[in-house]
Amino acid sequence: ETLKGLLKMRSPLPQAVNKFKEHFPQSENRPILLAVIHVQSIEQSIRNIERAIRAGMDGVFLINHGFHFARLLEYVAQITPQFPNLWIGVNLLSASAFEAFQYIPLDYGIRGVWADDANIDEMAFDQPYPRRVLNIIRDRQPQAVNKFKEHFPQSENRPILLAVIHVQSIEQSIRNIERAIRAGMDGVFLINHGFHFARLLEYVAQITPQFPNLWIGVNLLSASAFEAFQYIPLDYGIRGVWADDANIDEMAFDQPYPRRVLNIIRDRQFNGLYFGGVAFKYQRQVSPLQYSKVAQIAKNYMDVITTSGEATGVPPSVDKIESMKTGAGQTMLAIASGISVDNVADYVPFTDCFLVATSISDTFYELNEEKMKGLAE
Repeated sequence: ETLKGLLKMRSPLPQAVNKFKEHFPQSENRPILLAVIHVQSIEQSIRNIERAIRAGMDGVFLINHGFHFARLLEYVAQITPQFPNLWIGVNLLSASAFEAFQYIPLDYGIRGVWADDANIDEMAFDQPYPRRVLNIIRDRQPQAVNKFKEHFPQSENRPILLAVIHVQSIEQSIRNIERAIRAGMDGVFLINHGFHFARLLEYVAQITPQFPNLWIGVNLLSASAFEAFQYIPLDYGIRGVWADDANIDEMAFDQPYPRRVLNIIRDRQFNGLYFGGVAFKYQRQVSPLQYSKVAQIAKNYMDVITTSGEATGVPPSVDKIESMKTGAGQTMLAIASGISVDNVADYVPFTDCFLVATSISDTFYELNEEKMKGLAE
């Protein structure tokens, strides 16, 4: 009844921001009223949401008190599907504005984030912290899932298998690509070994026109992720770029390098997939306690989070992959070492893509068609 009384007191006050009007078309005629629910449990939240709906409120904010915001997000994951048409926002107490936007899952149906302190300094010439917050909001635009499915429609039903070809020459590359096609692989990655990536790109320019319907990606060894996207020609038919180190720092407040990479992908309008190395072999080690967190951060900056075991041909632990998938959520997760016909089934529940070389090869440079068929089956 108190909520109904508040609604009757509202007077028309047109709003100016288009984004706000998209969320609340009724704001053209009157102010918006959002009920704030101090969360105790899922049941208590649902009970109060239902009261707010019956009273005619425009939406609700859910706030944690006396417990960590991670638990609130767990509650929200179970609450929002029950109210698909209701505007539900969150206030993650104890999290800064930046942390809130860093950690909220994009697939939880959260329509707004309220932070008590935006850190606006009216006496300062620059506003570095608010700009960081704005950057992460922009960086975390939904991506990856639909884009991956556009490249691989078959991923709706099963993980994707990509053969990794260590390139020696154009002829050797074509020979191995033809084997991969006959074996039923979904695509290939071409990698340079023992020569500069510029020569690999020269080879690719002659290879891709011969396979216009095949998904072909590249890993430019010795090039950083930023350099790879800086140098790949957009008219060479390259559909994906794999970088061993995406430079995700799970302990850092900000991610300037991954954001630079994301920006150059957008600036150059590269429509392929970015496979970013995270907790990857021969790169900076990530603590197992941080696997979920590093994946949670990484999903904001790439299409496919790509991880591995400790060395070439060595599989990661299933626990590592399960933990990283928890952090990745709906973002695609790929494994790029140690997958074979003997262990692939262990990883299928948590993995969207496998990049395979060692177990499907006769030598470092030659794939084995029968071994690929065995894995594909």
